[in-house]
Amino acid sequence: MAAIADGVAEFECDEFLQKVQQALPPYARPVFLRLSPQVDTTGTFKIQKTRLQREGFDPRHSTDRIYFLNSRAGRYEPMDEELHRAIEEGRVSL
Repeated sequence: MAAIADGVAEFECDEFLQKVQQALPPYARPVFLRLSPQVDTTGTFKIQKTRLQREGFDPRHSTDRIYFLNSRAGRYEPMDEELHRAIEEGRVSL
């Protein structure tokens, strides 16, 4: 998962995927994207990852926009409860 700060809500998943496909091999591309208005940091400006790890990719536990890379469709799709359940049950492969 890649967490991206997007304060103005103008992030383009399709453009991001094109750039990632050019720069990274398939195994290194982020399967999940988390778009947050800001990144939580500590007093010494280190990124706080524990909340992100705890919430995972479950859309019920976060207000951030979460996307899943559907490799068959070749695009990032918004994560919803049904897609989350399908991934957890193994009906959708990573």
